[in-house]
Amino acid sequence: MKECQLKDNKKCTSCGECEMCDKVKNKTCNNCCECLDLPDYSGIMIDEIHTGGRVIKLNKIDKNKIASSKKFKKAEKSTLPK
Repeated sequence: MKECQLKDNKKCTSCGECEMCDKVKNKTCNNCCECLDLPDYSGIMIDEIHTGGRVIKLNKIDKNKIASSKKFKKAEKSTLPK
């Protein structure tokens, strides 16, 4: 049986309390992250790429190339809500 996410040393009873929103009472969590009070970010910066036991460190020039590439811009547009 699963452990309770909210209380230590308690088994999960499927009460649903861990699925509830911390900001709006009686609302099921929809992963909006408003409860985290984080600034709104529209992107991330990649410093390293880990692949097959290899680490590729990106310098500022590499990052600018990635951000300005057509492939990146196309992927960025396809993930934006309409």
